[in-house]
Amino acid sequence: MRRVSKVSIIMPTYQRAMLLGQTLGDLVSQTLKDFELIVMDDGSTDQTGEVVAGVADGRIRYVRMEHLGIPGILNAARDLCTGEYIMICHDHDRYDASMLQELAGLLDAHPTAAFSHCGIIVLDPDGMKETLRFVRNYPELISGRRFLTECFLPCIESPITALTMIRHKCIGPSFLDPAFGGCADVELWLRLCTVGDVAYVGHPLIRVRERSSDSAYFYRGHELAELVLNAKRRYLREVEDPKRRREIEASWRRDADRTGLATLWKAMEYDRFDSIPGIRHFVRREGTRAGAAAVAVLSEFPKAASIRALRGMRWMNRSFQRLMQPSVYVGSA
Repeated sequence: MRRVSKVSIIMPTYQRAMLLGQTLGDLVSQTLKDFELIVMDDGSTDQTGEVVAGVADGRIRYVRMEHLGIPGILNAARDLCTGEYIMICHDHDRYDASMLQELAGLLDAHPTAAFSHCGIIVLDPDGMKETLRFVRNYPELISGRRFLTECFLPCIESPITALTMIRHKCIGPSFLDPAFGGCADVELWLRLCTVGDVAYVGHPLIRVRERSSDSAYFYRGHELAELVLNAKRRYLREVEDPKRRREIEASWRRDADRTGLATLWKAMEYDRFDSIPGIRHFVRREGTRAGAAAVAVLSEFPKAASIRALRGMRWMNRSFQRLMQPSVYVGSA
């Protein structure tokens, strides 16, 4: 019979052997010792298996599968978990030694909480320089439905910027919905808000690396934003006031404009002009008429002129990209 752990950590990984050892080191050094770590290798061809084998810790379980993707590999891992609490940890991030203890401690202290989350620091892709910091002014415990209607639904941006620790029994029979792809965890958090409260640690416990330009999601902010919108529409009915629902939908359209512009500028700066038709279609469908017109005009600029304009407005590009947080850190890609 398998031993039941306090926390089950699921770590999906793919082709990240160069970073994985450091991340595993952070987790095996946690002050909370009662956990299991299930490393789900989605068919890596680098030295991932050797890196995991080199970490001498009996709490680590290595499982290799072949290209299930996100969320398929996470759903497979859920069936292996024994923990009272479940946490998905990325293979390229850094974790404070007290992360598990603090997040689990909140769930212990607040039995009505379905999940706990914390502040984060964002690092550059090399993990050397802090670029952003997200510490929200949330109470230690807030009603799930209030968090859903006042914090989660009003904009595309997610109030949860990285990872959560989830009370296993609150998940129910279904874990991550494949219909939402790399944003399936956002839909899960929305769902959990309808069954329990939300706990928060008001300081950073996680250091998240920004995606580099070779990431599968680097040029696809508009696609991820659309998945988030689809998830949020499912829960808009939780807002009882029809006027407030209309205000939220109007806010989504403005956010779609900003997301489309930020993604467009990134695609143009990195010579990914093949992404432009999809970006234009996204803003026409989800944004405002003014936003669609702006994207159409900018995308028709001659390439050289576009790049010169972008270099002169990098500060604005960064500001727009900071609005694109709903899905920036989702999945193992």
